Amino acid sequence: MAKRNGFRALIHVLMGMLAVCLGHFLYFIGIVAATSGLEWLGWLVMDIFDYMALMGALFCLVIVGQLIYVRPLYRYFRRKGYPNAANGVVIAALITVLLGGGCFLVLLPFLLPS
Repeated sequence: MAKRNGFRALIHVLMGMLAVCLGHFLYFIGIVAATSGLEWLGWLVMDIFDYMALMGALFCLVIVGQLIYVRPLYRYFRRKGYPNAANGVVIAALITVLLGGGCFLVLLPFLLPS
């Protein structure tokens, strides 16, 4: 019986992680739509270095913007009685912050004025 409860806990953790991934996807679609709309209007005429700087700024937006949907997801799963799903939300958010921070450090030379 203990293995079944452990499997259920793992499923709940994965459920929380998938919920965060869905939030990332929807947030990213919104960012792409906003930036492509600006480019389509001709407001953004840029070379590759400006594009890299924009990507670095977008990574920062994703890290900060995930607070918009991660905290309510965490509270929702806690209130509904799914603490393992809430832990999955925290795990996915931390992975996002670590990967986004690494990408930001790689793109940092493009963001600094030369």
